[in-house]
Amino acid sequence: MSRITTLDYAIMGLLKQGAKTGYVIRQVFEQTALGNYSSSPGTIYPALKKLERTGHVQKKALSEGKKEQFVLQKKGLEALSDWLKKELSEEVIDKRMDEVLLKFAFMEDLLSKEERLYFLQELRGYLQESLETLKLFHQTQGQNLTLHGRLALENGIEGQKAHLRWAKYAHQAIKKST
Repeated sequence: MSRITTLDYAIMGLLKQGAKTGYVIRQVFEQTALGNYSSSPGTIYPALKKLERTGHVQKKALSEGKKEQFVLQKKGLEALSDWLKKELSEEVIDKRMDEVLLKFAFMEDLLSKEERLYFLQELRGYLQESLETLKLFHQTQGQNLTLHGRLALENGIEGQKAHLRWAKYAHQAIKKST
């Protein structure tokens, strides 16, 4: 059985919002940050074909004369939901923050308010811990780095601060929402 990739989850997340043609899916990838996962026809169409073969999506003609569209199936919805509920790991937060934000973008309709708040709380805790580690390294080892090395480290610190501010803001916004 084929492993489901982040690209596959992104496609299923889009299809959760409604049926789409392969062309429309490619356009969304080209015109948004999803392009990080590739908007190439040589990537999108094979992924759609794989998801169709595995029963996660189905291609249907939704109305006469219209192009066939891909529709998320129950198996795809369950896989997407399971992925969204999967515990965050340090590796994903450290190396693939774009994946963390992709999960966040698709969880509103699939996870309860409590689950979304927990996700953000876990993210905040990890970001705070990571920020403290970076600051300590800067304080103890920053003077031993080259100028560019130190500036790169400081960029990492500022990036973690920005992610942490956003996570706190998102947590509050969701907490206040109905």
